[in-house]
Amino acid sequence: MTEKNPGDDKGNHPLSKAEILRAFMRNLPQPVLVVTTKYEGGLWGLTMSSFTSASLSPPLVLICIDKKTPSYEPILKRGWFVVNLLNENQSGISDLFAGRFKEKQKFQNIKFHLTQENDLPIIEDSLGYLECKIWRIYEAGDHDILVAEVMDGEARSGLPIVYYDQSYGKLGRWEGSPSLYPPY
Repeated sequence: MTEKNPGDDKGNHPLSKAEILRAFMRNLPQPVLVVTTKYEGGLWGLTMSSFTSASLSPPLVLICIDKKTPSYEPILKRGWFVVNLLNENQSGISDLFAGRFKEKQKFQNIKFHLTQENDLPIIEDSLGYLECKIWRIYEAGDHDILVAEVMDGEARSGLPIVYYDQSYGKLGRWEGSPSLYPPY
């Protein structure tokens, strides 16, 4: 990364606060997820990296979604969505859902199936999915934070695709020592 923001002794910076945050986030490797839903017969989805677990009891996750994205209203109005964790070979799917294509085009060139109970799209060959029901919504500037309860899901083995410094990458097999205090 070549961006530097030394500022001066008065705290003046050549970059805005938003640019500083954007530059910082480029240095943070993130998983690549596609959030999907079905609303009034249409399929909707977007690529996302703003995701984390929030609680195990009840099982809650949160996503941060831009209020201007076309999928925003369908996800909120439906109240249900699926978080699909993409595998290391699914960068094309990430690009497809990253806003460069119309909603109808997004699902035409991928393999997916709908959940039996809630009729929600799950991307085939992903590393897993979480079927979620919105629990709470919090406003956060130009985004909303959706806290959702995990109602179903599946985790598969494999390696995820990672987004870092505006490009996709793959993880090698982890050779580090295991933590003495695993998070879960």
